[in-house]
Amino acid sequence: MRFYDPKQQENEQSNTQVEWIGGKSNPWSGGFTIFAPSDLAFSLLPRSAVLQLQNNTDKLREVVLFHVVPGELRLGDMADNDMLNSASPRGRKLRVNVYQHGAEDQVVTINGARVKRHDMIATNGVIHVTDKVLYPMADLSIIDHLTNCDTFTGANVAVTGAGLTPVLEQEGPFTIFLPTTEAFAAIDNATVSSFIQNITLLQHVLMYHIVPGAYFSEGLRDGMWLPTLAQEQELQLRVTSDGYSRRLAGVGHTAKVIKHDIIATNGVIHVIDTVLRPELETPICGHF
Repeated sequence: MRFYDPKQQENEQSNTQVEWIGGKSNPWSGGFTIFAPSDLAFSLLPRSAVLQLQNNTDKLREVVLFHVVPGELRLGDMADNDMLNSASPRGRKLRVNVYQHGAEDQVVTINGARVKRHDMIATNGVIHVTDKVLYPMADLSIIDHLTNCDTFTGANVAVTGAGLTPVLEQEGPFTIFLPTTEAFAAIDNATVSSFIQNITLLQHVLMYHIVPGAYFSEGLRDGMWLPTLAQEQELQLRVTSDGYSRRLAGVGHTAKVIKHDIIATNGVIHVIDTVLRPELETPICGHF
């Protein structure tokens, strides 16, 4: 990959004109920050994604620019839940998360990808190496995912019926554990009737699936607890690691995570195979 110096570009004769987002001046004039996936990260891309990018140069360019942020940002300049404006033609943003586990164990992620090496200084910017390609890009909000994916039809009906759509339309960020439609279909008739007759109960159950903050797999530790929007209710997580990356594998006593780290514009989604019930998950005496 060749990195261009903006002053050199100004001196080169070219008929190419680039229109920057919002009519702003050339963002490269102040250097840039690039989040560069490692070679292994590229090898982990699904074959379908690789073929799509190989056959669509506009999409490939967009993905490459999504990894670039105008201005020079070192790791210490970034704070938890910072939203960085990428150079993507559509103005997509990158979410920074900083997870602190003890005094010396800090993990920084960009859209859920862990920063493995940082502050590699170049003559015209700074490079941070990530363990994943930042793809797919964050295009949809949590509500958009709910309404556009058949896997979440049951969750969408429940959220709408409970009147919680306005909550998930907020900027958040939120982490939501979304049961599949099949998980909702597996609820017994008596429980479904209780939800229909008691909207407050349904709201409480659904808010038990929502955590304030963006928690991606790389920032989690096995056995840790996360507070939910359900009053005084927490969820315990099961996390696995293969030595290279972490994966959220389960939540609560029984629910399995069947798809993790789905990026949304206002948070992150983890798909689970069971509807969580607070009364079945609550620790005895709040501790055990």
